[in-house]
Amino acid sequence: MDRAHVLAKNAYDHFQMAGVFASLPSDIDGELKRFGMRIGKFQMGNNDLYERNRSFVMQFLMELYGFPVASERRSSAALFARRLHKMGERFLIRVLGQSDRVITSIWNDGTATRYPHVEKIALIRIDEDQKEVLDTLHESSAFVDEKNRVALLRVCYRQHSYDPDNVRQDRALSVLSQQIIHPLTGENIDGLNIIRDSTNLILRLNDIVRGEYTGRVVFKRTEIVENTDTDEKRLKFLYVWLTKHQRRIIGYSEEFFTNTGKVLDNYFANLDHSDSLDELADLKQEVRKRYRYIQQARKIRCLEEIRTRVYRNEHLNYDRMLSEALTLLQELKFEVSVYFDDLVAATIHHIEAMLNDRYLRRHYVEKAEQSLTRAGQEVRRKYGRLVVLLDDFNAIRKTHQASDEAAA
Repeated sequence: MDRAHVLAKNAYDHFQMAGVFASLPSDIDGELKRFGMRIGKFQMGNNDLYERNRSFVMQFLMELYGFPVASERRSSAALFARRLHKMGERFLIRVLGQSDRVITSIWNDGTATRYPHVEKIALIRIDEDQKEVLDTLHESSAFVDEKNRVALLRVCYRQHSYDPDNVRQDRALSVLSQQIIHPLTGENIDGLNIIRDSTNLILRLNDIVRGEYTGRVVFKRTEIVENTDTDEKRLKFLYVWLTKHQRRIIGYSEEFFTNTGKVLDNYFANLDHSDSLDELADLKQEVRKRYRYIQQARKIRCLEEIRTRVYRNEHLNYDRMLSEALTLLQELKFEVSVYFDDLVAATIHHIEAMLNDRYLRRHYVEKAEQSLTRAGQEVRRKYGRLVVLLDDFNAIRKTHQASDEAAA
């Protein structure tokens, strides 16, 4: 339970105060179990699976309603909104964030949508290197505090249903639109990219690895780390940075990922030549593993695009689809020496989907070889190579599962 002020419409369709410090029903355990069962993360009687996936299910469920981290106040608001939305009610719920600088609004205006609308309004500080944004806000006198570069930001979000075959399966929310609100007139200033600026991400990453970043982060939700003046702090900041921006790095352009990779590869190379960091070996390994996950996930995202035969804004024929897939999978096969079960499972799913393409099978695989043109025979040969790669990935997965069972 949590407490709230409730405004509701009476029989005359007028708003009236319906409750002061009212109780919001919050059946979080039941709701969590039902949601986890529906998306396949929980199974009846499987306690190990529940323990392993509970945090993921909780975070995904909360993010659908705008809350990346659950607290009692946020959980109650999210679950109450979920109940009202299922009942088809028109409602508006507003929750003050723990920092008192963010207000999250969840509402349904009567439209038949799968999820309610989610919007956040927050006081934010604009980075010094966002020159274009700073100039625009200065010209419009749209700062709340110009000296400290503080502005009022509104962000609207779009929810995504859980998809186990999506390499970014943990993405419950993405940005739909963002606006700066003028503090005096209430005017919306559109067209500014405040929270999705890839240039700022690279600059911040550079500051972290050089030890020039000042600020604080929460490492694994248990430890507050301030500044980056030691190698240990830099590694912890990197772990948090990679975790926080994992979805963006997986989804952003090849140029952005190349620049990110250069910074991280140089940093790791310098660490490898330092003898004074032996005591941080486990932490280094954790950060590297997070980076390796992102590298593999990007390749699988590319495999998703190749499978649809639209890759890098180019339409592929079946020969090109198979060629691109074979090249990518050969690279990925050697990278899975650092093994992630969910990524290998997604790889196998996409390979099987390509192999089961009806047109491909009917016109190139099931036909007699002598009836195929030379180009058709080449497509068939590449299809066979893809079958071999599928066997390789299945063998890799079975080997790791067998070793895990033996260790247990």
